[in-house]
Amino acid sequence: MARRFRQGIVVVVLAVLSLVLLAATSSTNAANVPPGPSDLPTSPIFSSTVQSPPPAFYRPPSPLPDVLPGTILKSEPISDAPRGVAATRIMYMSRSANGEPVAVTGLIAQPATAAPPGGRPVVAFAHGTTGIGRECGISQDPFTPGTAGASMWDPRMRPLVDSGYVVAATDYEGEGAPGKPTYLVESIEGQNVLDSLRAAIYLEPEAVDPSNLAIYGHSQGGHAALSAASLAPSYAPELQVRGVVGAAPGLLPSLPLVVSQLVNQSGTPDEAAARAAYLMNIIKSWTVLYPDDIRPSDYLTSEGIELLPDTLKYCYGNLSSKLRGRFDKIVKAAPANSMLKVTSENMPVDRKIEAPVLLLQGLKDTDVVPQLTIAAANSLCQLGSDVELRTFANDTHETLLWSARPTLLDWLSDRFERLPTSSTCGGLR
Repeated sequence: MARRFRQGIVVVVLAVLSLVLLAATSSTNAANVPPGPSDLPTSPIFSSTVQSPPPAFYRPPSPLPDVLPGTILKSEPISDAPRGVAATRIMYMSRSANGEPVAVTGLIAQPATAAPPGGRPVVAFAHGTTGIGRECGISQDPFTPGTAGASMWDPRMRPLVDSGYVVAATDYEGEGAPGKPTYLVESIEGQNVLDSLRAAIYLEPEAVDPSNLAIYGHSQGGHAALSAASLAPSYAPELQVRGVVGAAPGLLPSLPLVVSQLVNQSGTPDEAAARAAYLMNIIKSWTVLYPDDIRPSDYLTSEGIELLPDTLKYCYGNLSSKLRGRFDKIVKAAPANSMLKVTSENMPVDRKIEAPVLLLQGLKDTDVVPQLTIAAANSLCQLGSDVELRTFANDTHETLLWSARPTLLDWLSDRFERLPTSSTCGGLR
């Protein structure tokens, strides 16, 4: 524990040092790439405000069967999948933070045509922030406009299916099937993602190539993807993970410092509302899972504490709307430092990742601090990981998904073809 805490502190220090790297690193290699569409933040594909109670499928059997993680408990076809896509909703076994069995839901999507001989590569997709309640999983209505699932399908998952891959997408514990809120909790996210790969193999073994597996996530999903890759050798050593991609990964800097900065300058009304929802999701999850370390009153006013149950009621888009104009009313002006220990335990860049790593980051991102992604690359390089960092000078959090797509798809194809990697660690050290 002490080793990991110290390594977490090192990562935070590297985040400060990377302010220099941001200007000097040779990995800023996409300065001439046109940014993605500038209207993306207001596009309907990012409007996750449609939510509804989970149907009967999302009720797990009781008691849970004594089966291995990744075993599928139930499945059903998703009838409104786009033409050319076969999609299946699944419930599978995974593990909670204390190692207890838990039912988790998700979806598997793939081309509707017959798989080639030997099967298709499988990419585990780790979704970004949608909320932490049961209505916020992405498998419930992934093709219905305005839902959390639709916000993840078109810009993130569909290109992978169009490239001929099987996509296994977890909802995470508590989003869909009942469970604890697990926002940015390394062990749970990582295990849920790895078990989704197992589930994809279990569902249709003749259609997949178990020797060609990869992991990809954006934002919160980038944190989950890196968490999964770091846990794979110990938790799922049989999985042949050829590479992991973290796009604008939601890594955790010194949150007390960030909260203090946000209190003084929370941004535009939209930015303040989004950041309030982000903090509320973290505080709800971490105070449930780490009650001895963090209390809601460390960070929230009495009004904020009263609103905390809303994190399980409203998904991210609706929660942000509800919190609009209330940042300074719900977040304490002088927050505590109790998150620091838990932050250090949930940074998946404090040990070597065995699989090759691709990190993608837009330098105009105001949701994920670019300096921290650069620092994470530096940290992983120092630990001996094979890292390729690609930054995009003109891109924000959302537009990165378009500008970096060719890089992402080419990199995954190269990993499945066993081509040499192009590490940028030499330019970072």
